[in-house]
Amino acid sequence: MTPEQFLEFARVLPEPLLLVSGEGQLLATNKPVADMLGLRRQELRGKMLFEFVTESANGVVKYLQACSSSRTMVIGSLTLRKNDGQTLICRSQGAVFHH
Repeated sequence: MTPEQFLEFARVLPEPLLLVSGEGQLLATNKPVADMLGLRRQELRGKMLFEFVTESANGVVKYLQACSSSRTMVIGSLTLRKNDGQTLICRSQGAVFHH
């Protein structure tokens, strides 16, 4: 799925959605993600997920590896660090997507 295809799908949904590479790079996000973090979508694209979570990079990599090897949703939890310094615990669901 290209970032453009993801955005076409994610634009109409109210849930925060991220398209993340297996290495943790943010390929695309929808507006609810940017609003939740207090940033603009353009500020997020190309950044690493590790920059926005409190979990260790090793823990995030393990979760992303589990997601990238499953076609069914892998349930997890990420604590996001908002632009104002506050944190927000979020349920996460991830899976590999092939088009």
